[in-house]
Amino acid sequence: MKIKGPGFPGPLPPQPAPRPGALPWPPGTRLDARITAARDDTLTLSIGGRTVQVELRDLSPPLAGALREAAGGTGRPFAAGDLLQVRAGRRAGRPALELVEHIPAPARLAAPALRAVLPRQGPLGPLLANLHALAAPGPDRPPLPPPVRAAVERVLTLLPQAPTLRDPQVLARALARSGVFLEYGLQKLAEAAADRDMPPQAVTARRETVETDLRLALERLAAVLRQAAGRPTPAAPPPAGAPRPLPGGHPPPSPAPAGQPPGAAPNRQAAGEPPRPPVTPGPRATPTVRGLENMQAVLGELLRQTEQATARIQAHQLTMAQEIPRPSWLLELPVRQPDGIDVFGLRIERDEAGEAGGRSGHTWRVKLSFELEGLGPVEAHITLAGGAVSVHFGTGDAATGDLFRRHLDTLHRRLAGAGLTVGRLSCRCGLAPPAPGGGGSLLDDHA
Repeated sequence: MKIKGPGFPGPLPPQPAPRPGALPWPPGTRLDARITAARDDTLTLSIGGRTVQVELRDLSPPLAGALREAAGGTGRPFAAGDLLQVRAGRRAGRPALELVEHIPAPARLAAPALRAVLPRQGPLGPLLANLHALAAPGPDRPPLPPPVRAAVERVLTLLPQAPTLRDPQVLARALARSGVFLEYGLQKLAEAAADRDMPPQAVTARRETVETDLRLALERLAAVLRQAAGRPTPAAPPPAGAPRPLPGGHPPPSPAPAGQPPGAAPNRQAAGEPPRPPVTPGPRATPTVRGLENMQAVLGELLRQTEQATARIQAHQLTMAQEIPRPSWLLELPVRQPDGIDVFGLRIERDEAGEAGGRSGHTWRVKLSFELEGLGPVEAHITLAGGAVSVHFGTGDAATGDLFRRHLDTLHRRLAGAGLTVGRLSCRCGLAPPAPGGGGSLLDDHA
């Protein structure tokens, strides 16, 4: 059973009416099915474009019983969106489907894994500030072990520089290599390597995408830091009963340690509250490693921050999985500046064709969050709908709002000069999202 990613999943094809009668497949045929509806005693399945209904009593009793027990005795181990692998057969003289494998919907798998990873995640900013400081030339630069310095420089090399992101292709590559699509890249590489008809240059391109992934570089940096600091490698296999790997190969994070590291998100699991997605990026952090007394302290600080940054990327992945089937990307993009590294948070969403206000075609929404020196927190809500782009800025500082409003005309000219139809441009003090609809005047200077 194969699940594609990270592209936005399209709508299911039109389904015929349920057919509870005879099954059209010969006994022994193995089939992939998606649950479209689950009731107490029946499941509605989509199998190869055909909709069928099966009774729970016709599924394999041992496996179905084990699933009910794993569901906490609720008797409802199945839900819409779950994937099943079944085998056509007969039971008590009537056509039936034998359950071979059950894969819960990604959202059901993501919730417990997200509860585990949130206490271990931390912002990328402190790690990136330290890496930038360690790579800068100067007499007070600590003499890192050569493998560590090479891994640090590798991470910094992968970060895009601000001027290059004006090129749409460079921006697209930076987003694809931001870490949240690592498993997807590995899957595509494996498929390309196994396809004898795939041109060698295509395989090389997919291998390069994987090798330049930010999360992979951070995991390699963590491994080098553990070796240099004499720390043990975390145990690989999860204990029995732990959440199974996410479809596509993404493993659930290990349980959170008892001692919560500084800068990590609060543990909300004890309070019984649902997991929340990571916070938006904050201001540029100040490097801390140069004030540490010895190399072991430097290595320990870097390892802690690297593990937090890797867990943060995993938290983004799990948050995305929770939002399936709504197409959504959630990621952070570090950008190199001459004097440091800034982090931009992005949420990219797409409505299905015709879903938003009856307009034809897809509607894209992008929320861009950042906090640059002298500006304070800023959010940009960008909508592309019906061939027109609209932008709403929200600022946490009144002076920044005045600055942005003075340049809305310039933004309008540049968007139009790029060949875009410009809708509404607005800016107001406050970080609340814009009102839906996008109507009103072209330029809104209300504060």
